[in-house]
Amino acid sequence: MTFDQETHQRIVFARNPLKVVVAQVQIPPAYSLGDPAGLAAAQASLSARYPTSLPRTQQVTVVAGPGGPVPPVVQPGPARFGDESGTWVVSVGPDSASLETTRYDSWVDFRARMQELLEIVATQGHVARVDRLGIRYVDELVSEHAVRVPDWQQYIAASLLGEAEAPWIDERVTRSFHQVSMSIGDDGVNLRHGYVMNPEESQYRSTYVIDTDIFTAQPVPFDVEGLLERADRYHRWAWNLFRRSITPAAIELLEGAEV
Repeated sequence: MTFDQETHQRIVFARNPLKVVVAQVQIPPAYSLGDPAGLAAAQASLSARYPTSLPRTQQVTVVAGPGGPVPPVVQPGPARFGDESGTWVVSVGPDSASLETTRYDSWVDFRARMQELLEIVATQGHVARVDRLGIRYVDELVSEHAVRVPDWQQYIAASLLGEAEAPWIDERVTRSFHQVSMSIGDDGVNLRHGYVMNPEESQYRSTYVIDTDIFTAQPVPFDVEGLLERADRYHRWAWNLFRRSITPAAIELLEGAEV
C-alpha cells in the first residue's frame, strides 16, 4: 500500500521534531491586497492573533534588456504580521498569502488559523482561483548517539536512508541530501531528506532533516472549504511520509505517545 492510501496511528512527541510548518497560497494578482486600504483591512482582521507589524522583505526583479543590464526593480514584499511570542507569522500580498510557525502544536490549531487567513484573502481580495496551494513540514532529528551517517540507521528507516552498503552511508560523509518528487493526480509531493554535520560547538554533532512539501500541481477554484479539505489530505500524507521514515527507536528518542 502506498503512503497516500495508508492510515497511521497519531503520535504526540514530547520532543517535537517540527522546526517550521508553512502553508501558502499563490493567486492571480489581487490589487486590493496590495494597496494601503486593503492591507489595513486585512491587518485589522488579523490583529487579534497577530498584533505585531513586521518588516516587509524586498522583492528584486532583474530584467536583461537588449542594450545591456537594466537596473533591478525593487518592490516591497507582502505585508507581514506576527503574534506576541514571535513564533507565528502571516503574510498577505497581492499575489500570495502564507501562514508560518516555529511552534506547531496541532493540526486543529494550524487549520483554524489557515481557515481564518483564507477567508480574509477571499473577502478582501475577491479571488476566484488559486494557482498553488502548498503545505511544508520541516522536521529535524538530533541525538547524542548519532554523529556520523551510519549512526542514523537506528533512527531513520532503511527505505529512506538506504541499506548499509549504500555509498552515502559512510563514516567520511559530512553532508548528504536526497530528493524525491512525485505526481499524484493534480497534486505534487517533494520529499527532501538528508544528513548534515553540525559545527563542533553545537550541542548535537549532526542533524537529520526530513522536509516534506505537498502542493497543487495545477490551478484550483478559490473555495475555502475545498482548499481546507485538500489541506487535510496534504496533512495526512505528510504524516504518513514522516511515520514511514522513522523507526521505533526514533519514536522513543522523540518521546512519542500514541493518541
